[in-house]
Amino acid sequence: HLRAAAPASIINISSIAGLAAAPGMGAYNATKAGVWMYTKTLALEAAKADWNVRCNSVHPVFIKTPILDPFIAMAGGDEAKAAQRLRFIDTYRSYIINYGLGRD
Repeated sequence: HLRAAAPASIINISSIAGLAAAPGMGAYNATKAGVWMYTKTLALEAAKADWNVRCNSVHPVFIKTPILDPFIAMAGGDEAKAAQRLRFIDTYRSYIINYGLGRD
């Protein structure tokens, strides 16, 4: 249906957790990384087939929920320190995408 409606877009929601590992979050990290890589693969396939369908993934930074507990624990229980580390990961990821490995 998307090819018939081209130009079209596919936007998949991942997480910054798919870009950085953390103890106790293996399954979540892996599935979010899988969403990111699937989106990149789909974008390449769509471009090669000239479908005129854009494919992107979005990687929101964390929201304070229990899933953040391992990151906060890694920062010695300091939520501000954990937030600072997560912002660094997001900034680093943006740098790699924009200047190193291409765009998502």
